[in-house]
Amino acid sequence: MSMGSLHCLVYYASVARGTTIVAEYTDGGAPLFAVGSGYLEKIPPFHSRFSYSSRRRIFNSLIEHPFVYCTIVDEALGKATADTFLDQVRDEFKRLLKVRGLALDGGGLVPHSLDTDFAPVFDQLVAPLVGIPQKEEDLMKEKLQGQLEAEEGPSVTSLYTGLSSHGENEQNLSGKLDKKPGGSRSLCTPFRGKRSKKDKKNVKEQEKELEEIMMENSSQAMDNGPRLDVLVEDNTPSVTVPSIQKTGSDGSKSQQIAQRMWWQNVRLVLALDAIVCVVLFGIWLGICKGINCIRS
Repeated sequence: MSMGSLHCLVYYASVARGTTIVAEYTDGGAPLFAVGSGYLEKIPPFHSRFSYSSRRRIFNSLIEHPFVYCTIVDEALGKATADTFLDQVRDEFKRLLKVRGLALDGGGLVPHSLDTDFAPVFDQLVAPLVGIPQKEEDLMKEKLQGQLEAEEGPSVTSLYTGLSSHGENEQNLSGKLDKKPGGSRSLCTPFRGKRSKKDKKNVKEQEKELEEIMMENSSQAMDNGPRLDVLVEDNTPSVTVPSIQKTGSDGSKSQQIAQRMWWQNVRLVLALDAIVCVVLFGIWLGICKGINCIRS
């Protein structure tokens, strides 16, 4: 298995009547049959949809009595696409029942009675759902990040050492942060020191290769698979580099404010104590009718 190659992201799918599986598909070998059967038994009642994630896998189900449609997909495919896939499985299964003249409630179906009839439908629906598994994507990102950190580590150290002793380096820091597409600056990418042209070329080629693989994966899924029209509106405010300004006047001003607030709190506590003492003294005078208690 080569790193970055495309694979089918649907590992298992089935159609069941209650807990009886009547049609089943797997791309992960025999063990997934047992996993799918066990997942079917764990689906809680009174749900129309149920899903959870485990070990970079999404377990998803659609429940429409008396049928249950299940699938196990890679986390890279996403829950929204898994939901759409199950909707298509449901529609095609109902169409098959009508074409075969079978009861729409599945009465009379026995275990795996429609495996052969529904296999071409499963193959057709999973064909466009290919991409890079989430585990491989994570490994690729970790490998690339490790290479970048190994090459840029000394430059980061020297940058912050210089920044602590020379305030004018602030402008160099904000000016040399990597730019993201669209003009926004990235705070996650450290300052890059001076490197040889060969090192810069290798890093650029690795970044470009990863970007091309991701773009190819996305374009194939959108062109061949079920189209999901999702509008994403990014309301995240733009991130800017904060200026690093520490002056003696600012520290003195904040100290004065803190001292003034402390005195206000002290005065408030003393005032409350005085009020409580006066009230208690008045109560004592009322009970003793003056200073009779002392005379007695």
